[in-house]
Formats: sequence, structure tokens, C-alpha cells
Amino acid sequence: MKKEIKFICQWGRNRRTAWSGTYLSILNGLEKHYAVTEIPIKTPFLSRVYQILEKRVKIFSHKYQCKDIKKAAPDIVNSLSEGNICAFTFCEIPFKNNVHSYIYQDMCVDYILNVILKTPELKNHYSYKKVCKKSLQIRNEAQKQFYGECKGIFTMGKWLADYLEKELGVNRNKIHCVGAGIDIDVNKIAPQPKTNNKILFVGKAFFEAKGGYVLAEAFKVLREKYIKDAELYIVGPENNPFEEAFEGLHFEGLKNVDELFEYYNKCDIFVMPSYIDAYGKVFAEALSCGLPCIARRAFAMQDMIEDGKNGYLIDNDDIESFAQKMRDLLLNNDIKQYVYSHMKDYQEMYSWDAVAQRMADVINKDEYMHE
Repeated sequence: MKKEIKFICQWGRNRRTAWSGTYLSILNGLEKHYAVTEIPIKTPFLSRVYQILEKRVKIFSHKYQCKDIKKAAPDIVNSLSEGNICAFTFCEIPFKNNVHSYIYQDMCVDYILNVILKTPELKNHYSYKKVCKKSLQIRNEAQKQFYGECKGIFTMGKWLADYLEKELGVNRNKIHCVGAGIDIDVNKIAPQPKTNNKILFVGKAFFEAKGGYVLAEAFKVLREKYIKDAELYIVGPENNPFEEAFEGLHFEGLKNVDELFEYYNKCDIFVMPSYIDAYGKVFAEALSCGLPCIARRAFAMQDMIEDGKNGYLIDNDDIESFAQKMRDLLLNNDIKQYVYSHMKDYQEMYSWDAVAQRMADVINKDEYMHE
């Protein structure tokens, strides 16, 4: 008989796309190991009002932003008050002592406060600069308390696991880097004959976080000096981020998961010089489709991309150097062949089933599982 796990998350309006599909993928994976009971977090009315005001008129108030979890938590805590319970969550909840709690995260609040918001080149490239700092400070304290009391912390990236241990002093024995999975159907992966000139970018926040500006400028240099017929496919942004088109640019707009295959299958390499990318599932997707990658040497990207083996890493925004990296990767048959020959390995490594299995390997050691 399977042991029970309480699955706690905030689904929002669309269950399938909540946190880019992560919630549902984890739920489906855990159901193969445990009897899962869902306990949804409902966003309080005033918090929903606050979120609308934040988007429309830029009004910030930590009073409501911080109450999401606090207002929802009492019912959740009461529902978990009897007997030993194993709970899986994505946010810090003030559980009672009899709850064996596990949390899965790609980023922690302390990193946002003490690294991103204090580093101009990071803060100015993403929406964190719009977040109410006081609400972050309040949540940071609650999160650190949760880290101390929970049974285990699952992280997407190794960089976060290291940060929790070295900067917050969390016991390494309760930190487990399990990665994240891809959402594409691997049965649709069918790489087309390559032309050594097609570059793919996939990401919604083209200019803000994903390094789109430096990519565009480097691409222009690539076409002018090295590969005259180079093509750049931009997928993700709803609106064209460029005021004027330039030679070789193909702006494809927002696409769903099923439509992405056309681009993964026909392009030669994947390039996304993100400034902030806690994990970067698109790199896992690209590798799983046989595409070598260029990424920034930061966050989990530097663990996924092995410089000179399955792609290249860049360290700054030097346009000329970046253009040369794209030229070299487009023409490097050894790296292309390596990635292509390891497609199945990447597909397995970056599957949600594999992520759930790594979580289960940890949870199964919990004394709750042996009672």
C-alpha cells in the first residue's frame, strides 16, 4: 500500500500552466510513488486585488502581498494536525511539529534580496526591481525559519543548494539538488538535416532577463563578418521586441509546447545569454532535441552546459567574442555530434519522472515512510 503525501500548492487560474507546468508535472511524477492528496492554497480576495493594482497602477503594499500564505495557512495547518503527515509544498508554510515537510524551489528570497537587488546589472534586467522590498524581507524571515524546520529542501539547481548551505547555514544533509524536467513530448523530436546557419532563442522576457539585446547585436556582427546567411529565430515574446527588422531575423512570437518542435528540429544551435535564469529548462529542452547551446556562466546554466563539450559559456557582454562563439558552435561538428549522440541521455536526465524518482529516493528514507 502506498504511503500518503499531502500535495500543497497554489494552482491559480490554469492548472496546466501553473508555474510553467511545474506543479502538475511534479504531481504526476509523485503519484507514481505515493498516494497523493491535494490541498490547494486559495489566494485571499484582498491579495488578488493587490495583484491587479500592482499590474495596472503600480501600487505596492506588503500588507496584502505577505498575507497570501498567512491567510491560507490556518486551514492548511488544521487539515494536517492529526497524526504524522508527509507534506510536499512549494512555499513556506508554518506547519506543526508532526508534519514531515518537503519543499521544491528554483530560487530563494534571500538571494533576491542580497544578490539580485544589490547588483544593478541583475536588478535592472528583471522584474524583481518592481517587487515590494518590505514584503520580501518579511517573507525571507519566514522562509529561513521554514528551512530550519523542514525535513528536506529540493532545489532545481546546484547553485541554489550551495547558496543555502554557505550563505544561510542550512544543514547540507537536508538539501537535495534534483533538477527539473522538460515539458516537450520526446516522441516528436525529429532533427532535420542541418544547414550550419540557424540559431534559436526561446524565452518570453527577451530584453529584461534573457539577454536579447546582446544576442541581437552579436548576431548582426556574425552575419556581417563571419556567416553571411546566418538566421536567428526568436520564439517566446508576444510582441516583436525590435522596432526595426534586420537581415536574418525571424520573429515567431509566442508558441505553445507542441509548436516548439518545428524550431528545435530545424535549427542548428540554441543561444540564450540570460542574466537571470534560476534553472533554464529551455537548455534542457534544446539538449534533449540535439542542439548544442550557448549560455551565460551563471546559475544552473553553467552546470547544464559544459564549455567546449555540449556548447559554450560566455562570461560578459563582449559583442565580438559572442559573435565568434556563435560562429564556432555553428561550425563545430564534434560538439554537434556529441550532443546528438547523447540526446537519449539528456531526455532521461531531464524527464519529470526522473526528477520525481530523485525526490522519492530522499523521501523514502524518512522515518514516516517506515512506520
